[in-house]
Amino acid sequence: MSKGGVFLNNVTYLRSELNNIFITLCRNPELALGIFDSIPAGISITTDKTCQEIRHNKKAAEFLRIQLWESLSHTASTDLCLKMYFRGKEMSPEEMPIQRALWRGEEVNDLEIEFVWDDGVHKTAIVSSSQLIDDNGSVFGAVAYFTDITEQKLTKEKLSHTYKVVEGINRLLLHSLTCETEEELDQICLNVSQELTESQYGFIGEINSAGYLDNNAIGHSGWTDCRMQVPSSGGRMLRRAILHGIYGRVLLDGKSLFTNNPAFHPDSIGIPKGHPPLKAFLGTPLIHNGKTIGMIGLANREGGYREEDVETLEALANAIVQVITRKRAEIELQESEKRYRLLAKKLQEVDLRLSEDRFHKVFNSSSTANSITRLEDGRYIDVNQSFLDLTGYEREEVIGHSAVDLKLWVNPKEREDFFNMLYKKRFAKSVEFKYRKKGGAIGYVLAFVDLIIFGGERCVITSMINITKRKKMEEKLRLSEERFFKAFNSSPIMMSIRTLDGKCTDINNTYLANIGCSREELIGTLYEELHFYGSYGPPPELKKAIIEKKPIKNLEIEYYTKSGKQRTGLLSAEFIELNGEQCVLKSVNDITELRKFEKEIARLDRLKLVGEMAGGIAHEIRNPMTTVRGYLQYLGGKKELHKYADRFQIMISELDRANSIITEYLTLARSKMSDAKTKNLNVIIKSLVFLIETDAIKDDKYVNLELKDVPNLLLEENDIKQLILNLTRNGLEAMDPGGYLTIKTFSNGEEVILAVNDQGKGIPPEHLDKMGIPFFTTKDCGTGLGLAVCYKIAARHNATIDIQTSPAGTTFFINFKVPETENAVVNR
Repeated sequence: MSKGGVFLNNVTYLRSELNNIFITLCRNPELALGIFDSIPAGISITTDKTCQEIRHNKKAAEFLRIQLWESLSHTASTDLCLKMYFRGKEMSPEEMPIQRALWRGEEVNDLEIEFVWDDGVHKTAIVSSSQLIDDNGSVFGAVAYFTDITEQKLTKEKLSHTYKVVEGINRLLLHSLTCETEEELDQICLNVSQELTESQYGFIGEINSAGYLDNNAIGHSGWTDCRMQVPSSGGRMLRRAILHGIYGRVLLDGKSLFTNNPAFHPDSIGIPKGHPPLKAFLGTPLIHNGKTIGMIGLANREGGYREEDVETLEALANAIVQVITRKRAEIELQESEKRYRLLAKKLQEVDLRLSEDRFHKVFNSSSTANSITRLEDGRYIDVNQSFLDLTGYEREEVIGHSAVDLKLWVNPKEREDFFNMLYKKRFAKSVEFKYRKKGGAIGYVLAFVDLIIFGGERCVITSMINITKRKKMEEKLRLSEERFFKAFNSSPIMMSIRTLDGKCTDINNTYLANIGCSREELIGTLYEELHFYGSYGPPPELKKAIIEKKPIKNLEIEYYTKSGKQRTGLLSAEFIELNGEQCVLKSVNDITELRKFEKEIARLDRLKLVGEMAGGIAHEIRNPMTTVRGYLQYLGGKKELHKYADRFQIMISELDRANSIITEYLTLARSKMSDAKTKNLNVIIKSLVFLIETDAIKDDKYVNLELKDVPNLLLEENDIKQLILNLTRNGLEAMDPGGYLTIKTFSNGEEVILAVNDQGKGIPPEHLDKMGIPFFTTKDCGTGLGLAVCYKIAARHNATIDIQTSPAGTTFFINFKVPETENAVVNR
């Protein structure tokens, strides 16, 4: 369905009929005035070849913000200036739909046009137009139909904006895994913030230990000639900035701020020479553990900043603090490990064959905590200053005593395992254990141990590196990774990580819930390659992206659950590196219910619109039809016209048939139940059995009833009878002689199901989406209103209609919700 809305889809079926109606309306303006104004869609019509005189109905006048004159023979007027835009370009008179139809003979379908008034009001509508052709085939005018989609478009834009924010946060999380430096990650965070807020430039700053602001990232555009007048600013990357001005207000208050007239803001201090123009400003603080640690500043969004831009930047700010904090801890840990490994390597490379003087020089000057103990009793022979600094003891307190005496070992089991390894291998490398300082504080060391001969005795030389800070950083990193994977597993979007050859390495809970598999069934398998995408396998776009190692965004796909149920999702893929291996992070945003909801809303809107339109037209037509029928009955009773009695009867029957069609129109027009009572579905069906069997027998067809015990429902009896008769007659007409029509009722949880099954040839797939659309029919003499009426009746009863079809036949399921007060099962 096009985005143009309901009315334009109906135009496809009604265009020729509406042309005849407009001919009649133009001949009878008084009748036209009432009918035009009853139509709920905007209609503009002209018979003036110059298009200077265009007539509008009430709906069109309301949309166009004009005062409609009393007569349809005059053009509506307005004091406001209106411009029309198509795809961002202002439309000339020759390009407008009604002129294109009248002047060029073009049929215009579903143009999305933006209407802009000079007082700032914006509206959007979907517009179609066509020529009006009289009985002789001559063009006598043109008509335009349009539907207001302003609210729909705003809702869609807001939803799209939310998706962009979520996608931006996902991008930050992904880049936090792949960026090698904090500077690179800072710049990406700024770029994403500028992109999502449509800002021209900006900066990310952090408050340093002295209380000044240092810029960590800055937008590139427009800064070439600017040199901040701040000591040690170093050019564009501002350092040690005083917290003042508008950005200072953000930092001091710890709150977001935006202004679209910065020069007149109370905190403005102006801008330095060479600074890019500042037309609008948006700032949001970066807060970590309840403390403001910096800010994001953005500038010059086209049209100024809005409250929704503040919400977007605040959501990004939270993610930015997390990813930068995590990256900083990761980098610090990596640097610490490099230093420790380098120190350990240097110490182990010391040539023990050096002279005793040189050995002691290295031993004592080393930054690692070195000690020599006798193997026999574990007492210290020598220690260096780093050992004393590490443990907090004085030399006199250590020499001649053992680690047990000093209570250095926190865990006796670690000491036992350590010496067992030493006796077995005669050395120990990179052994971590806890130690206790003199004051009782607990720390961590990384120990390297060898057996040596020192002074003619077997001794143990130990070098220890203080890794307390590293362990704390590891704990921070572990917590950060734990938060990351919690976010991964709790995300409402389906996410998985797989290798380039398709094996699943991790998968989140949403993914498992949606496809109905356990984690054990997926981890380490090729399930996605073989089953997730159905028999056709992964989409070509994904295969190409993996080969070229390029990300993809929001690719609409069909995927299948473990039970074989088909669903719809938006697939995105990014490449990340985990444990030295390149992997694919895939996310699937399930939009199955959204697509189903869109289709259902569109179908209900079509029913509502056509019903309301039908109600307006039917009221005007029924009265003259009643008069004509009365005169035909009167004339048919005259003796001198008795020979024409059969013709009068044909005319009366045709009027009755037209009246029945109008009745169906009026059924579409009703939106609420007016006379609903507690009834049992089985009782209503049994009251219709004779009538249904009569229709079946005359065509050599049969009716089978399978009625189970069902609770009472709140029903309008006449409406339900009409629904049942429409469905059963459709089923009988679809079957060949000898076929069986089966009517079933049964309960399913909190629902009562009415099922009508025929043994026809089934419904073609291309017709399924059109079921219930008014005027759609495959019958030669059908009106296309039967199923539309059924859908309308079902909607009034808060029921839904499902269809199952195959070459062996079709079943219509009408699902009624059971009222909470109705629990009794009656009338089998």
